[in-house]
Amino acid sequence: SGCCGHGYLALFFILLLTIITQTLSVFSDWWLAEWSRETARYKLTHNSTTNMDQSYWQWSYVAWLPGITFSAVLRSGVFCFIALRSSTRLHRNSMSTVLRGPLSNFFDVTPVGRLINRFSKDQDSIDSQLPSFLAEFTESVVFLISILILCAIYAPVFLVAMVPLSFVFYRFRVFFSPS
Repeated sequence: SGCCGHGYLALFFILLLTIITQTLSVFSDWWLAEWSRETARYKLTHNSTTNMDQSYWQWSYVAWLPGITFSAVLRSGVFCFIALRSSTRLHRNSMSTVLRGPLSNFFDVTPVGRLINRFSKDQDSIDSQLPSFLAEFTESVVFLISILILCAIYAPVFLVAMVPLSFVFYRFRVFFSPS
């Protein structure tokens, strides 16, 4: 059932927050590009000694920054909470399994060092490395998808080139994976 007993729901919520954060970030980048284009248009149509009123653009951009920050912090907090709950549950299940094991020969066959290793180094790896890898993976996938969407919007010819490039990439992956 996954983390916290709600694996798919937790995954959906983290993906949703990651998509919201990435969408807000892309929109803020788009807003800066529009602001630059508008400033260039203004300088072309008006006397170069007069300056365009920037307050609308500045305040509009500033209004998006708390949303980006809030969604990123919320995503990180939810992710940390879910990782902590998952780690606690995994440790509890592991400890319960060890304690319910047959005492007659369990400790004769299983070295104490292996047990300590499972509950220290392996648990630490799951606690510290796995959540950061999963968070980076999720952010990278959503970032890649947003780049592909933007390329498709601004350069539809990119989609035509994407099909053979995907095939070539797949063939390289198949060729170099075994080595």
